Amino acid sequence: MNPLDWIEDFFINMFNGASESNLSSLMTTMNDRVQNVTTDVSTSPDAWNTSIFTIIQTISDDVMVPIAAIIVTLVMCYEIIQMIIDKNNFSDGDETAMFFKWIFKAVVSIYFVTHCFDITMAIFDVGCHVVEEAGNLLTGTIDLTTTQDSLLSIFDSEKDNLTVSQAFTIMIETTIIRLLFNVMAIIVTCVCYYRMITIYLYVSVSPVTFATLGNREMGQLGKHYIKSLLGLAFQGFFIIVCFAIYVSMMGSFSPSTDLSTALWGAVGITVVLCATLLSSGRISESIFGA
Repeated sequence: MNPLDWIEDFFINMFNGASESNLSSLMTTMNDRVQNVTTDVSTSPDAWNTSIFTIIQTISDDVMVPIAAIIVTLVMCYEIIQMIIDKNNFSDGDETAMFFKWIFKAVVSIYFVTHCFDITMAIFDVGCHVVEEAGNLLTGTIDLTTTQDSLLSIFDSEKDNLTVSQAFTIMIETTIIRLLFNVMAIIVTCVCYYRMITIYLYVSVSPVTFATLGNREMGQLGKHYIKSLLGLAFQGFFIIVCFAIYVSMMGSFSPSTDLSTALWGAVGITVVLCATLLSSGRISESIFGA
């Protein structure tokens, strides 16, 4: 055998081996994230991290509730003054009914402040239930190993006809793309963590926002806050839908596709997934009018 041919075969086999190794683990990290996404986004705030949840609950009860009590007092004083002005200094309307209405608003406002933590957790429990049900319907369908196998099949059909330069190019290409998939898997993890941390921040100030619900004008703050909570709670549902679409699109590759085209097509679809996930919070909040 010609020594040059032997050297050429040696490098081709070495580059092909590296490419095959890259393709065999190309989507391992991303697939792990996809497999665990339902658990990540369906976990309630109290179960996600108990120590952080305890800190947030303590801050809400010990710091925000006293402030909310002051706000409730000011809001209800403003409310009764506004009622008096609207009734033209008691000369128009039933004063007794007006005061009963004011007392009812005060009782409801106090109830909201003292039970705001339970109310916010109930909203997230509903969101977690919806996400969990959606995730159960997708169990077994969210899997990227079939796409990875398709890419390996494409490579197997091409590797015997590669030159040294082509084998080297594919090795570099698969190495870069493998790194990109790992980076995008980190982005997916960051989106899930960012959502949960945002939930903790929202929950920590819930008493202050709920304290404004007793007045029509000031209550817009509390109403907007509740809409934002609904947006955060149902963001997990939109994340699940994004992954379902993503896996369906990734499964469209066939062995007849050129390897380079298939690889960069997979990267493009994953980039779109990451961009959509980053926008999922805004999309969810806009749907709920937050």
